[in-house]
Amino acid sequence: MVSQYIGVLLSIQLTVKYRKALLNVKVQEVIVETLKGLKERYAIEPSTIGFNQNHIRILCKDLPKYSGGQILSTIKSITGQQIFELVPEIKQQLWGG
Repeated sequence: MVSQYIGVLLSIQLTVKYRKALLNVKVQEVIVETLKGLKERYAIEPSTIGFNQNHIRILCKDLPKYSGGQILSTIKSITGQQIFELVPEIKQQLWGG
């Protein structure tokens, strides 16, 4: 009998600071492209990504290499950096600077 481990599915909801409606099409594109890049480096594969104006829902598959907290921290850190770099007006809308 051959057994194959397919990974763990993790459901994540991330909310925008102060629940501001900032997830426009440009920001959504940056997030999707950034999440696709996580597969190569971290073995975290987003299966489904859903957007609302003030939150994101992600269903992702990963290997048991990282804890749920590590995955969440990685996703938030990398997507945040990319958003602030590629859509700088978001910083202004969140903090006025």
